[in-house]
Amino acid sequence: MKNLLNTLILNLLFLNAAAQYTKLFDFSSTDGYNPLGSLISDGTYLYGMTAIGGANNAGVIFKIKTDGTGYTRLHDFSSIANDGKYPHGSLYYDGTSYLYGMTNSGGTYSLGVIFKIMINGTGYTKLHEFGSIANDGNSPEGSLYYDGAYLYGTTFSGGTNNAGTLFKLMSDGSNYSKVYEFNSSVSAYYPLASLITDGTFLYGTASTAGVTGPYQYGAVFKILPSGSSYSVIAAFTNTNNGLSPGGTLTYDGTYLYGTTSQYGFGGLGTLFKVKPDGSNFTKLFDFYNMLPGSGCNEVMLNGNYLYGLTQSGGSGGVGALFTIKTDGSGIKNSYNFMLGVSGCQPIGTLISDGVNFYGLCQAGGINNKGVIFKINSLTLGIEYVNNNLTQFNIYPSPADEFLNISCLSYELSALSGVIDNPKFEILNMLGQVVYQSTVSNVALRAVEGHLLTISTKELPNGLYTIVLQNAKQKFIIQH
Repeated sequence: MKNLLNTLILNLLFLNAAAQYTKLFDFSSTDGYNPLGSLISDGTYLYGMTAIGGANNAGVIFKIKTDGTGYTRLHDFSSIANDGKYPHGSLYYDGTSYLYGMTNSGGTYSLGVIFKIMINGTGYTKLHEFGSIANDGNSPEGSLYYDGAYLYGTTFSGGTNNAGTLFKLMSDGSNYSKVYEFNSSVSAYYPLASLITDGTFLYGTASTAGVTGPYQYGAVFKILPSGSSYSVIAAFTNTNNGLSPGGTLTYDGTYLYGTTSQYGFGGLGTLFKVKPDGSNFTKLFDFYNMLPGSGCNEVMLNGNYLYGLTQSGGSGGVGALFTIKTDGSGIKNSYNFMLGVSGCQPIGTLISDGVNFYGLCQAGGINNKGVIFKINSLTLGIEYVNNNLTQFNIYPSPADEFLNISCLSYELSALSGVIDNPKFEILNMLGQVVYQSTVSNVALRAVEGHLLTISTKELPNGLYTIVLQNAKQKFIIQH
């Protein structure tokens, strides 16, 4: 893990103050506008893409510091140079040098490209042009997923059945292959979102709205990276549990969480969870105009809470940031966007550095072309409990193979008194759990300060949040 910080965030209680919202940047025709994905971070800069604007009005790749300074266009997409145009998803950062992404169209065949570019803006390279191989798919909507060997992604259309494909290729652009071709007669199709993994299977959603076939209202699917063992684990029925899932799933180690864009009570979509084996499907919430709004693409996890952005609704009618517990209770709008220069109609999902959430708006701002914003998470009314444990030691930093966690101001009786069989989790910037472990009280009393050793060899390089919690208390250690 690179770019690791060693900060312990404590003294956190229910805070009833209004959310602290800060506009970091106003998009413009020159700088790019209309982002359709989400931000990512390398610990110093935020990176993203816009679908329109820039020097060629074909979208841009940009970076900006978390304090709002240093906005830089790293690349202007161009139809003239055939380097792709109109990106719809988010970037992927390899933790060292390169950003990877896709455009929805452009390239030699006008069907989109897969590219990489260095974080300083040099070395833009097309890794694959859709249309260069027969039936390889076209018009990708989501983002890339990397397993350490291959980049994986989906196309919305194309393939033998013109229903979309799931593909993989190596990070140098070699060994492109179709892993799976979606088919209206046996599978959900028209995937819009990115893939995620539980370490064994890839999981995704396919929208399939209003077309014939067994999964004509969309579905959640899983598949092995080899392309075998495709199965639908949740099918949507249009009226009750939703229609047309379009956002990327989130996984907490037990449940997959996702959203649909339509129907449910009121017709504005649903929030759901389901286990990876397809059991325990639960509709958590029906979106409606005022609370929290509608048009939520995906949610992020933060402990026992889900956070989402709606593009419309809320008290201002132009979107909201909402929180809801993972059991479906406690829904509330933590921030309501308003028309005007602060930004509105948020898009994508939030990312977190442990203190602030960062996100994108498609509209509002001084140019009415959207903004980049941050919201202080400590003002959102999330439950954290304070105690006397004031220092943790986390080493080494960076942690290439192993990470050790110890308590410096260690008092055994105090520790065992406030933490009952604590659970450790490692969360990525999207709030997705990538590691979890429970330490017994017996083990705590025997280790004399050392709490846990975690293998990090399988984790991609990046910025992570370590969470130590039980039913009563929660400590967030950004590292």
